Amino acid sequence: MSPEALAGYKQKKKEAKREVARAKSAAMDELYKKLDSPHADKRVFRLARARHKASLDLSEVRAVKDEEGNMLRDPVAVKQRWRTYFSQLLNEELPRKERVVTPPTAGPVQPWTIEEVRKVVKKMKVGKATGWLIRG
Repeated sequence: MSPEALAGYKQKKKEAKREVARAKSAAMDELYKKLDSPHADKRVFRLARARHKASLDLSEVRAVKDEEGNMLRDPVAVKQRWRTYFSQLLNEELPRKERVVTPPTAGPVQPWTIEEVRKVVKKMKVGKATGWLIRG
């Protein structure tokens, strides 16, 4: 990005921030005017309830999509969709690699080669515990 383009970008970013701040300020002024009106207590309680609801964690999912992508909002249908989803998820058999059983090594264990030691030393991190690869 050229220096001129970067300067232009920063200028536009500042202008956008300024406009957002003005809009927020205007919205807050309007809210305070409404709260100063004769029927303000109703609005105060509505605002407090909305802020409280916004601060709560989502305890229940009320809408979910079905297999075709259609939105489900009926609580019974949503629960049924979750039931089928988890049933499919937990009962699906995944392909597995077949375990190769190697016969045990007969005879004495071969000593480490220089190449094996080099590989393991490369894996070591400076200042860290060696871990199970280095223990012998």
